[in-house]
Amino acid sequence: MHVPPSFTTLFPYLFVGGAHAYLDFLVRGLGGEIVGVHQTPDGVVRNAQLRFGDTTIMVSEAGEGREPPRGT
Repeated sequence: MHVPPSFTTLFPYLFVGGAHAYLDFLVRGLGGEIVGVHQTPDGVVRNAQLRFGDTTIMVSEAGEGREPPRGT
């Protein structure tokens, strides 16, 4: 398995509704650092990478084929 430099072996990829607000919470509320964001022309987050110390997580807007899980 190829692990990119600066990534740990396991890195979560979260599909969320309201990705912009979630990214704001991760940065302002939890101290994450945005490494990069790729958006569609109309501003939908397709991939965002954030760092928390030595850990990277990725976030994408949920949508067709990428629905967030529902609580039970």
